[in-house]
Amino acid sequence: MRLRGSAVAILVGLLLVYFLLPLYHLVTMSVKTDVQTFASPPVWIFQPVWDHYRVLLRGKFPGFLANSLLVSAGSVLVTMALGTPAAFTLARARFRGRRVLLLAILGTRMLPPISLALPVFLAYLRLGLLDNRLGLVLVFLTFNLPLVVWLLKGFFDEVPDSLLEAARMDGCSILGAFVRIAVPYTSPGILACTILAWIYAWNEFTFTLILARRDAITATVALASFFDLEKVAWG
Repeated sequence: MRLRGSAVAILVGLLLVYFLLPLYHLVTMSVKTDVQTFASPPVWIFQPVWDHYRVLLRGKFPGFLANSLLVSAGSVLVTMALGTPAAFTLARARFRGRRVLLLAILGTRMLPPISLALPVFLAYLRLGLLDNRLGLVLVFLTFNLPLVVWLLKGFFDEVPDSLLEAARMDGCSILGAFVRIAVPYTSPGILACTILAWIYAWNEFTFTLILARRDAITATVALASFFDLEKVAWG
């Protein structure tokens, strides 16, 4: 048993090294010179240089990073605040057109985002939302909300009817049963959807590139400026 446990520990350690080595490589690239980065064989022992970080901190990148944080956080908060009760309603309520509504929500998420780029741009131009953080929050919400509603509906479908009925018999309203029973029961699913919504909002590139000009540029678009026709500033 002891040998078997040691073998498992060694295997886990090797797997950790395998998965963490690319991350280590990315981190070390940021504190290497260009010559050290592309040296063959690789340079394992080196004197860290912080020039790349100085370039970022002296420029406008901290503001772009703040934009990413604000827009992503705002998008996720609004998405979860609207999507969670909407998913619970679709999972528990029975009304005419419910299936059609669910298919419409799914179809909205399946649309290629680029197909909406021109209509969204023209609408934002009329509304004065170009280069505006609120505008980015709204467009991220458009794509995040259907995903969150569809995924959370599956989690709310798994809440036992007996728990909700017991809560109602104890005097809870529908809202009370939702807050006290359904939300805690599905908290892992809510957390997973929150993470997915954050990842989408943080990584979104196309609409940010189209709708942001100067004040609302996010870190994702700003990082693309380090690519040019001749080279890539890897550090």
